[in-house]
Amino acid sequence: MNEAPMTKILVATCIVMYMLLALMSRNLMRISTSLLMLLGQYKPLLEQGMYWQIVTSIFVHVNLFHLAFNVLFLYLVGTSFEKVSSSKMVTITFFSSGIMGNVLSLILGQYMFKTQYVSAGASGSILGLAAALTMYSYKLLDKGIHKAILSLIALFIINSVWANVDFIAHLGGILIGAIIGYLYAMSRKSLLVM
Repeated sequence: MNEAPMTKILVATCIVMYMLLALMSRNLMRISTSLLMLLGQYKPLLEQGMYWQIVTSIFVHVNLFHLAFNVLFLYLVGTSFEKVSSSKMVTITFFSSGIMGNVLSLILGQYMFKTQYVSAGASGSILGLAAALTMYSYKLLDKGIHKAILSLIALFIINSVWANVDFIAHLGGILIGAIIGYLYAMSRKSLLVM
């Protein structure tokens, strides 16, 4: 039986993207700044029409440690969520959380705070999956939304205290994932009641 196929595809995509960029950078440990600016999310290039960065940046990782950390947690969280939901829900949650996290980062971080940085990595998407799983589990099991919200706040803090972390993208990913998880749990509950 093939468990969590979409999670495995997402993990493989992150790894393949890193390997290609590492080859182009001629450095296995760290991706070159020029490639990060081209395929990560970088406001000056987005303003020139490189809108694909909002999506490609999800699969771009700065260095080998960044990749290893993210694919490990993507596999753990994605597999758990895919087991209780579906490949379709993992896909919707992963991309919605990542894209909305990136858009929020672009608006709040790079426009409001007037800072320019390259945002890269799947962490907004992964935190969205974790938030969806948390909200789904708490709502479906009637453990109380306040406990789920406290868990999400702790998740955000733990994953946003590191240096050079796009905490705004994390927040956006968690918010969208929580909404998706809550709505998914409500739809499942209504099916169980019928």
